[in-house]
Amino acid sequence: MDAVIQVNGLSKLFGGVAAVNNISFTVNKGQVFGLLGPNGSGKTTTLSMILTLLKPSSGTITLFGSHDLLAGLKRTGVLLESANYYPELSARNNMLISCKIKNVDSSKIEPALKQVDLWNDAGKKIKNFSLGMKQRLSVASALLSDPELLIFDEPTNGLDPHGIADTRQIIKDLSAQGKTILIASHLLNEMEKVCTHIALLKNGNIIDSGELQLLIKGYESLEDYFLRKTRKQS
Repeated sequence: MDAVIQVNGLSKLFGGVAAVNNISFTVNKGQVFGLLGPNGSGKTTTLSMILTLLKPSSGTITLFGSHDLLAGLKRTGVLLESANYYPELSARNNMLISCKIKNVDSSKIEPALKQVDLWNDAGKKIKNFSLGMKQRLSVASALLSDPELLIFDEPTNGLDPHGIADTRQIIKDLSAQGKTILIASHLLNEMEKVCTHIALLKNGNIIDSGELQLLIKGYESLEDYFLRKTRKQS
């Protein structure tokens, strides 16, 4: 299979403490790969190194087979937990700003908004959007450049049940289109519904990884697997 992301021996130290400790995993083309773990397990730190927001203390990362991460990120759409918008501007105008920042033609706005079911709300000001609508707008912004890889950090955090269901369906739709998706989350029920593969992190270490359905075979659910594995490793 074609490796889209390869992480080898990756570590990040803060003041001598390992937030990420010598982890390795591969995300292959077409997979929905979940970085799973409780708060503080190293998920966001790992994503930050992949996105070049943090410099690794040791180890290597490749995107699309290259160590040139900036080139790989041009083929990547990103949704971080804290997206910022201009509240007095409409969704369309916020997307126009995103197009200018990303050097993407504004003709990409309509299909991106339609894909997340926001085209009919394009003229509304962001200040009147629900949290779920803002999250869908963040996904639309990530889709502007038609990326091959999508990286989501806690995509359903703080959403109500409708917002969670909407985001889940978007992820499934993107996967059906052949997109490769890396998701960091601690919401086990949602990860079980969308992921094909996972890596289970605790205290900066990967304690298990592989194809989701094989890993949870013999367990009642992903939650049951998670609780037993993390307790066993305590």
